[in-house]
Amino acid sequence: MIATTDTEVIVIGAGYAGLAAALGLIDRGRDVVVLEARDRVGGRVWTHRDDGVPLDLGGMWVGAGHSHFRALLDRFELTTYPTPASGNAAWWDETSGKLRRARPLPLPAAALPFAAAGLLHAEWLVRRASVKDRADRLDGVTVADWLRRWVPSQRARATIETALVLLYSTELTQVSMGTLVSMADQPGGLLAELGTAGGAQQDLVIGGADASALKIAALLGSRLRLATPAREIHHDVAGVRVVTDDSTIAAKHVVVALPPPRVGGLAWKPGLPPWRANLIARMPMGSVTKLLAVYDRPFWRDGGWSGEALDAHGAVSSAFDVSPPGGPGVLASLTCGAKSVELAQLPADVRQERILEAMSRWFGPAARQPRTVVNVSWENEIYSGGGYAAVPIPGTLRLAQRVAEPLGRVHFAGTETAARFAGYIDGAISSGERAAQEVLTQLDSRS
Repeated sequence: MIATTDTEVIVIGAGYAGLAAALGLIDRGRDVVVLEARDRVGGRVWTHRDDGVPLDLGGMWVGAGHSHFRALLDRFELTTYPTPASGNAAWWDETSGKLRRARPLPLPAAALPFAAAGLLHAEWLVRRASVKDRADRLDGVTVADWLRRWVPSQRARATIETALVLLYSTELTQVSMGTLVSMADQPGGLLAELGTAGGAQQDLVIGGADASALKIAALLGSRLRLATPAREIHHDVAGVRVVTDDSTIAAKHVVVALPPPRVGGLAWKPGLPPWRANLIARMPMGSVTKLLAVYDRPFWRDGGWSGEALDAHGAVSSAFDVSPPGGPGVLASLTCGAKSVELAQLPADVRQERILEAMSRWFGPAARQPRTVVNVSWENEIYSGGGYAAVPIPGTLRLAQRVAEPLGRVHFAGTETAARFAGYIDGAISSGERAAQEVLTQLDSRS
């Protein structure tokens, strides 16, 4: 027998977008039910603690301008520490087959002088283009084609491409210059998106990136239902009903805080408007593979290495030192796009071996012997289905700007709907806060 319950607002998804929406609603005394398909909160933020060390397999960084995330951390009295970046970055020169050192730069993915110069040149060209042609006129041009035209140095272009694939989690043939222009026009531009100190990768959360998500979950208590995927959404001018495997919940409003492809996976009655269905079909998830390795100490620092590394051609794209203060050494590797798709097809143990072998090219044989190691290919996670964000394909930018548009009593959240820092935790939180305010405004107007 299917039970029926009533509430004011249903939130679908207990990632940071859904949790932020729920928090904003309960802060105003509204009755909320949160449905989460997984048996945990956090969504694309996922912290492992098996070794006693928080290991963030998903989103983890707090950028310099991430005011929404920082406000949430302050609320729950959580603190951050700077991403370690002291020392030389490592760059594998595929041409010579040798490891190169680079002076430390505020660009983990562009840790070479020529790459930094190339990115600055690229940003100048992007900003010039954004004034001359506007983002919507560049939407039909792929970033890959544009870089081939404007960045003649093959080495510089390969490094820039690697940095941007890491940023978007998909190949640049699938990203339009309109999307890149939109990011470059935001405060700080491309360099802020790619940077550590002063950039989007500036800080890490002591205790793990999901620490504030767990705090919100505790506040929600029984209003949070884990392992309860939503299956159907019935909506009309009078209200909404959400059907799960064992219940039907009626409400005045619903906030759908899911990645766009997952939104399309729900049964909508009536169906989604054609424009939104078309948009969802044209916003695929990228691919991200992430590994974290724990060592008794950060041994790479003995050789003057920062832990930052880049390989534009190898199986693994990048590495970062994410060691907590006074704790063991922790290295994180990120591989995105086509390289990640290849890794995702491998068994977890084979994938791990391949990544550790790549890390040993940067940091020596000790990198192959972590005391603890965890890894995940996010496209194998059925409730995420890919990278840290869905990216609109070329020709979709104008349509994608409507992704946050409400559908009657249905409201949409998720990092993809954020006006700033889409793809980051901060973007997810701000989107949830915006969706909560939309609901509150409508509820207040009807009271």
